[in-house]
Amino acid sequence: NLYGGTDGDNRTTFTRTLTMRDMPSTATITGIDFTGTGGTGIRSTVTIEVRECTFSGWDIGIEAAAGAWVTPIKCMFSGNDIGFQFNSSTCQGRNHTFFGNIFAENGTAVLLSRIPGNSLIYFTNCQFSRNETDIDNRTQAPIDIDGAIFG
Repeated sequence: NLYGGTDGDNRTTFTRTLTMRDMPSTATITGIDFTGTGGTGIRSTVTIEVRECTFSGWDIGIEAAAGAWVTPIKCMFSGNDIGFQFNSSTCQGRNHTFFGNIFAENGTAVLLSRIPGNSLIYFTNCQFSRNETDIDNRTQAPIDIDGAIFG
C-alpha cells in the first residue's frame, strides 16, 4: 500500500508515472496528487484501489492495462486528455463501484476500451462536468449511471 502525507496545505505529489505490477494481492494508493505534463499518472497491470487522489495534466490519469482491475474511489480527474482508461480484459475485480469521483474538464473523462466479461460498472455519486466526452464505452460494457451527476 502507498499512502501520501500532508505538510500544511501541501500533499505528497508524484510528477512521473507510477507503474504497478507483479504484486500478489490488491494494493491501495491513498491521498496522493499526480500532476503531469503528458504521459500516464498510474499504469497498473494488477488489481489496485486508488482513493482520494488527484490526477491533472496527463495524457491518461490512470490506465488499467492488461491483467489489471483498477477501482478509483473519491478521486479528482481534471485537465487530462483521458481521466481514467480501462484497457484490460483478463482480470475480475472485487469492487465494481467507482464511487464519488469527480471528472472535470478532461478530453474524455472515462474510456472503457476493454472490460473483462460482463462486469457491471457503477458510477455511484460520480460527477461529470465540462468534459468533451463523459464516458466513451467502446466495449458496450454494462454500466450503471443512475447515481451519477452530469452537468
